[in-house]
Amino acid sequence: MQPNLYHIFWDFEYLTEKLTSEENAQLIHTEKLQKHKPYRYSYIVVRIDSSFNYKITSYNLYKGPNALEKFIDKLEEELTEIQADLSSSAEIIIEKCYICEKLFIEPVPEILQQFEEAKHQLLKCKE
Repeated sequence: MQPNLYHIFWDFEYLTEKLTSEENAQLIHTEKLQKHKPYRYSYIVVRIDSSFNYKITSYNLYKGPNALEKFIDKLEEELTEIQADLSSSAEIIIEKCYICEKLFIEPVPEILQQFEEAKHQLLKCKE
């Protein structure tokens, strides 16, 4: 099983505002006194590899109007970057057994020579 490579930690801060009389009139069964309006957020994106080493890949802090909309826009940008990173192919190198530490494949000089000769023969045929 592979661990989740990316984690996003985020936090919002809200201002409270009193409800207007029109908003209060719309309430039927609930008595509300105020509403929460987001005005600041921060987040960090952390990449964790299979050895549980972590690296902060990006972060953002915003304070101002439309904080929720800006947060969503920034997360969509982060998602695009994460998907690009995860879709890139990674080279897997397994050279030796981790138990006995012997090489899996040892190059044999005779076979390497045969490959070189076959390559030259194919190049001659192609010409």
